[in-house]
Amino acid sequence: MHADEINLTLSDKYGYPVYHYHMHVMALPVVEKKVLWSKRCKDKALVGTVKEVVQQISHSKKWKSPQKLNEHGEPEFNEKGKPVLVPSYSILQDQFYEHMQAAGFKDFDRGVRGSTAENKTNARFQAEQDKKRLAAIQEKIEQANEELSTILPVKASAEIIDNMGKKTLMGKVQMSGEDYTYLTNLAKECLVNRRTISILESTIQAYKSNGN
Repeated sequence: MHADEINLTLSDKYGYPVYHYHMHVMALPVVEKKVLWSKRCKDKALVGTVKEVVQQISHSKKWKSPQKLNEHGEPEFNEKGKPVLVPSYSILQDQFYEHMQAAGFKDFDRGVRGSTAENKTNARFQAEQDKKRLAAIQEKIEQANEELSTILPVKASAEIIDNMGKKTLMGKVQMSGEDYTYLTNLAKECLVNRRTISILESTIQAYKSNGN
């Protein structure tokens, strides 16, 4: 478990890089294999009986696949009259799901049985998600531009801003209502621009991390 990847959705939402924890799991199915006494055994009475049981890394052909039952609980057969078996990997998924549920992971979901959904490559999936995120960011930028269009254009230089207002004997600053409105509009624009830049920087950093 580690957090070395940026969560683009949350980064876009909050305006700063947000990393999420995720886990990589490597599973090796293991079955018990019965080793029988061969015909070369001197004691002929033992031939064909179990000599020992060993643990062996398995694959689908080594798992016993029960016959599939229909909605009425009756065995199913294909068009050639042969039994329809439950895929062994489907059984493994059921057992894994039940194990995780029993271990307390109640939010853990099992995939849809018999699903024909297309399995996308990670690169393709990420590309599709990036397009959605970029579209959302572009929409936010357009909204920000619309909001800025309602604010008075900012043309003052730093020197003009420094000369706004006059200090009183008490150390306070007095300024006209026009200057105050001008500065508040300038501050609003700054906040919007900072957030937009932060979002874009997070997106760029994510692309660099993904090698795009």
